[in-house]
Amino acid sequence: MPRFEKFCKYLVLFLCFMVLMTCANALIWNELVETKVYLSNNINFFYPLLSSGYFSPGAWYSDHFDTVTAIDNTRSFKCTDQVLAGWNNSRISIIWFVLVFSKLILSGTLTHWSAKRLPY
Repeated sequence: MPRFEKFCKYLVLFLCFMVLMTCANALIWNELVETKVYLSNNINFFYPLLSSGYFSPGAWYSDHFDTVTAIDNTRSFKCTDQVLAGWNNSRISIIWFVLVFSKLILSGTLTHWSAKRLPY
């Protein structure tokens, strides 16, 4: 197989895995971080996955927020943002970087693994 075709095959596979892993990470972020560590009022009801905090690193909550011992998911959206006690932007950033790093590693690994098994 010529080098350019092999490169294109790897590139397409890598990009496909990146898209899949990005969607998976956004879902993980919504379920495990956004509703357990902080809760923001910036929610898009039509496209909740696109309004995920995963896609806006560092802007997870506004400057006016309440530090709480438990996140209240039933509160009104007119209230201020909530952040779990002991958490801040730096600690949430660490989770985000771990997810992004794992996305890159898993996408590369899956690309390498699947490229060798595809018949073309």
